[in-house]
Amino acid sequence: MAKFQSVSPNVKGLRQFKKQSKTPICVIKFEKDRPVKELFSKLLEFKEFFKLLVVVDMQNYLENPYMLLWRVTNNIDALRDIYIDGENFCVDATSKDELEGYTRGWPMQTDCEREVMAELVKRGIV
Repeated sequence: MAKFQSVSPNVKGLRQFKKQSKTPICVIKFEKDRPVKELFSKLLEFKEFFKLLVVVDMQNYLENPYMLLWRVTNNIDALRDIYIDGENFCVDATSKDELEGYTRGWPMQTDCEREVMAELVKRGIV
């Protein structure tokens, strides 16, 4: 994380998945002060540590892959929020605002209550 923070101190959390695979995934929590596309171009300095970079807002929990995947897939527009540079990809799963030219209000995040999550686990869904 220190490497990423040397480029942007607003990178506040980091979790890596599938580190030993051909497509290591790096998910970062970002306190947005610039468009994610700009952040991605700067983080390419460390591209040997990821093939897929996923950028999420501060309220996301990097420790819960199930909910993280839910948030990412529900917070992107594939035509607008995926950036490619050679073999490296970035998914901007942050809320959009004026930085990206998005002027309408972004939908609020919905969180599951513990009881709902416990029931999903009990049923083997999660």
